[in-house]
Amino acid sequence: MNLVKPCLLAVALLGVSSAASAATATANMTVQLTVVNDCSIAAIPTLNFGSVTGSIATPINTLTTTLTVKCNGSVPYHVGLGNGNNYSGGSRRMKHSTDAQFVNYGLYTDTARTSNFGATAAGGTANDVDMTGTGSDQTITVYGLVPATQNVPGGSYSDTVLATMEY
Repeated sequence: MNLVKPCLLAVALLGVSSAASAATATANMTVQLTVVNDCSIAAIPTLNFGSVTGSIATPINTLTTTLTVKCNGSVPYHVGLGNGNNYSGGSRRMKHSTDAQFVNYGLYTDTARTSNFGATAAGGTANDVDMTGTGSDQTITVYGLVPATQNVPGGSYSDTVLATMEY
């Protein structure tokens, strides 16, 4: 029995000495992600003023089209429309498909067609549309107008307008 007590004491001392020598070290780990603002814009469908018989005697202003925009998060953005390929003398113009004839038209941000839809610039302008992204598609209505009293030859007229989104 005398031998059992010293063995138990030795085992107990071994357990204490190994627990006393344990240590802990810590370090901070950085976790990082960069999210890049991403926006897109599409013009759908074509703004088609239809057909007119004879001269354009009354305004054509019943047509609209939409721009579909999408920005992630709460990204602020501006959308503007260029003047078109045939702009001259302060007017957007559609060009005849074969002749040097033009039909004036306007693009507006409001249903009354009083606020010309202009080009966007850094920080936005009074003639563009300012919005904030939601992560989902958002639509912007473009209101078209062909003013009255335009006497032009028959044929097909068109123009291309660049939609620009700044974010």
